[in-house]
Parts: sequence; structure tokens; C-alpha cells
Amino acid sequence: LRLFDLLGVGRKDVGAAHLEALIDLARRTAWGKEGRLSLPHGVTARYCRRWLILETRPQILTEVQLVPGRALHWGDYALTLLDRPEGEGISFFWRGRPGQSPVVTAAPCPPGARLTLPGARGSRSVKRLCLDRRISLAERDRLPAIYVEGKLAAVWRLGVDAAFAPEGREPCRFIKIEKTKQQIEEDGHDAQ
Repeated sequence: LRLFDLLGVGRKDVGAAHLEALIDLARRTAWGKEGRLSLPHGVTARYCRRWLILETRPQILTEVQLVPGRALHWGDYALTLLDRPEGEGISFFWRGRPGQSPVVTAAPCPPGARLTLPGARGSRSVKRLCLDRRISLAERDRLPAIYVEGKLAAVWRLGVDAAFAPEGREPCRFIKIEKTKQQIEEDGHDAQ
């Protein structure tokens, strides 16, 4: 816990399960081999030759505005705002004046933020929705949240808020979301 304090990420989301996983990592990692574990807030624990090393990803994610037709690298993803669906991504409805483009931004999503998914009986916190989908804290902290005119419209892998659900309404926008090459390589390495 003191190492988390030194990293400046705090202890709030570090629970007994994470501490037990760290102890298990140290016990099961053979001499000369390296074991890794993803922890909350983008922290990675590495255990090698009886050393426990906690690292954070260097990139701090901030809110950025999407420009139509231009790919923007944000965290582990490339985001492109389009007028039509193309590939994998998020479609959303925008109630605006015809011909006027909304301000669309991508930003980290606070765990307490709430989404009302279509068909749900009310809003749920992003933290709860991630837990339901078994999305780890490290992944949650790096999911792009899409804001339209300052309001949370969607979170990648969770869904689009009912107020922004397209359902055949016009005008619709689409954000194409692709994992960056570096993230694909890391995912392949983690799977081995």
C-alpha cells in the first residue's frame, strides 16, 4: 500500500483481492522468470528475481475534442468522428440545429458518472457497469468516454446513453474506434 502512495495513485480502488493477487504473483513466479499483474489506475506490478516493481503508464489521458474525419490517438485507441458507420465504434444521436456540428470530446470517465442504457430501468454508475461486464479497473481507467456538448453520451464497451441512442433518428454521428498497434501487440503478449 505504501508503494501505491509513493506512485501517487492512492489506495481507494486497491482491495484485499489485489493484495492477495500480488502475494500469489510473488509465490508462483519462478526464479529468472517475470510475472505481471494489472492493477487499478494503470498500475502494472512486475515480479522478477525477488523484486516487486510497480509501474504506471506514462500517458495521462485528458479531454480532447474530436475533429470530423481525422483520426485522434487517445490512450490505447484511435478515434475518428464520422457522419456514417464504418467499422467498429459508437453511433449516437444529436439534437441540434441542421447543419450545426456538435462539440464531441473524448475523455476519461469518472467511475461515479452514470449511464442510462436503452431498455434499462434507470441509470447505473460506470463503475457498476464495468463490474457487471468484468472490465478490470486498469481497463476502465482507459476506456474512452464520449461527451457531446459536455454531456456524457457513451462509454466504449459499455454503451450509449438512452438520451443519445440513435434508433433510426437523425442526425446521427459515428465514432470509429480502433485499438492502436501498440495495444494490439501488448494484448498479444499478455495472452501468451
